[in-house]
Amino acid sequence: MHVRDRAPKGAVGGSLSPVVSKLRNQVPELAWGAFATAILVVMLRLSAWQTVPFHFIWLSISVLYRLYGFRMWRVRSTLVALAVVMLVTGYARALGRRSS
Repeated sequence: MHVRDRAPKGAVGGSLSPVVSKLRNQVPELAWGAFATAILVVMLRLSAWQTVPFHFIWLSISVLYRLYGFRMWRVRSTLVALAVVMLVTGYARALGRRSS
């Protein structure tokens, strides 16, 4: 038996629950979401230095998901993600400019 043929520790009957399987497949998206949220908090806290975190968010989404093809999304998912990132980062930049 190969290592990858064995059931993961804690799995009942050799298979993961559907929720755990779905989450396991979404690890890159969840990690990127946590990273982008943390960087957004930095943008909101450091209004004078918003440009650097702003570019971290955009570079991370382009490098991980589109540029190198680490994870290829459907067109609709890509457009939704880009729209959300544009709205959220634009809002954070606008707040920063208003407060400085």
